[in-house]
Amino acid sequence: NYGPVPIFRKSISEGEAMSQPRASVPDVYAHIIELLEQAEGMYSKDDAGFVVGHASSGAAKALLAKVYVTMASGAMAGVPIVVKGGDPNVFEPQPITHIAKTVAGYEGFDPVKYYALARDKAWEVINEYTLFDNYMDVWTIGNRNKGEHIWMAQAISGDKDFGNTICQDYVGIFKEDGTMDGNWYGMRDHWYLLFEEQDKRIVDGVIHRYASDGISNGKVIYNYYPRWYADKVENKEVYDSQGNAFDGTEVYHEGPGWTLAKLTKFTFVSDRKQEKSDFHFPLLRLPDIMLIYAEAVNELNAGPDAEAYRQINRIRTRANATPFSGMNQDEFRSAVLEERARELAYEADRRYDLFRWGIYLDVMNAIDMDEHNVTKRRLERNLLYPIPTSEVNSNDKIDVNNPGW
Repeated sequence: NYGPVPIFRKSISEGEAMSQPRASVPDVYAHIIELLEQAEGMYSKDDAGFVVGHASSGAAKALLAKVYVTMASGAMAGVPIVVKGGDPNVFEPQPITHIAKTVAGYEGFDPVKYYALARDKAWEVINEYTLFDNYMDVWTIGNRNKGEHIWMAQAISGDKDFGNTICQDYVGIFKEDGTMDGNWYGMRDHWYLLFEEQDKRIVDGVIHRYASDGISNGKVIYNYYPRWYADKVENKEVYDSQGNAFDGTEVYHEGPGWTLAKLTKFTFVSDRKQEKSDFHFPLLRLPDIMLIYAEAVNELNAGPDAEAYRQINRIRTRANATPFSGMNQDEFRSAVLEERARELAYEADRRYDLFRWGIYLDVMNAIDMDEHNVTKRRLERNLLYPIPTSEVNSNDKIDVNNPGW
């Protein structure tokens, strides 16, 4: 997020100088790895002393795998990666070939070394955690902190300090008069079209019929996603695995804010009326690590092997998607990145996946302005956050901020 940053190995009260210079990117990563290797000594999820909801040794291993794959891919350059996207006014997302660029500060990392470490650490995690059989089981309240959930940010419904507004922000909460508040964010049309039509991550994982925050003539307005569902609405077709169907009363609204896919995962809270809800955010989930394993094997072996296919296809088969097969190294590299976009939507991974391959600016600028008139254009300054002004002003060892800030 910040590139070179000061490292404090002990607190100021223990004698550490208040002003520390920015350590190099390799030194920062060395310290991160040192801390995570220490953290592997924590309780495992199966130990008697483990407290449910706390970080575990498995979480440390999973985060280490993510660190290693970030270092490895960040050092890569010259390999092609196809990302579907581009002009939002084009109905279908277009496959655009981008060329990986070495991330600044990662030049000295050995991709082979760190992909091997990522593969091995990911394999440890894969053998410790269990994938849920059904996709929607991932999000039920009863399955929090279980199965494939390696580490979740805990939340308490109705608590001003320990609740969160994720449900309100992403799917909306219901007010006493039956209207909806929130529901501001969602996935774009081009994301939806990355899926096969029968994929449960959109069949059940997307809310195709939901109450809006407006009332017209005393009736709740219903919307549906995406706009090419018009024929399904008109024909009153079934839209999910539970047999729910459109009833013909839906009104489709053109224009900004009405054509975003709302994700069902965010509805799994104890009380949909609470502004501060108890959605447990998935900080680390097993499919993330399975895809890291598949990516690492592909780069190390100059193509996927049977186990790499098995890991990615465990995810796809669960979602009722067609298993992958017959790909070369470049095709599989792109397929893994795209599968991460499908499986890990809104789980705080996408920006980092594009960043670590050095293609963040290329992908975002290919979109330019989205269909909701939100600019996606990015500059070099968007690759790193600025060092806080308070730190720059108070630390006499720092006199230059990140590029563009």
